[in-house]
Amino acid sequence: PFTVNAEFLLNTKTGKGNRAILWMSASPIDSKTCRVFSFTCRDHDKDKPDYPHVAFQEQVLNEDKPVIESQYPQEIPNPSQEISVQSDKVSIHYRKWLRQLAAAAEKGPTELMKCITSDAKDPTRKQLA
Repeated sequence: PFTVNAEFLLNTKTGKGNRAILWMSASPIDSKTCRVFSFTCRDHDKDKPDYPHVAFQEQVLNEDKPVIESQYPQEIPNPSQEISVQSDKVSIHYRKWLRQLAAAAEKGPTELMKCITSDAKDPTRKQLA
């Protein structure tokens, strides 16, 4: 739930645009603080300096910073306080699996491995004939 993979298609006039990817994952440190890990990659300008590409990604991220820093409340709310809609289905199932992983980890490495390798299924998904 804390990861973003943004892909950009650049120079599309020819229909064969160059691709750039910005990947970020936030790792919560406490209820108000996260450490963000990120990387950027591209399939063009490989023999040129990285600085212009990194500067562009920093510009994109810096545009979001005032919005993120002004969020209230600062703490991530307890999931029981949220109102979910259909588009939240993936994050709801991810959080459920995350709780299952935490419970399994408390029981030990064997239970954790069982949980990791289990074939988790969505019980609300309609089966195809």
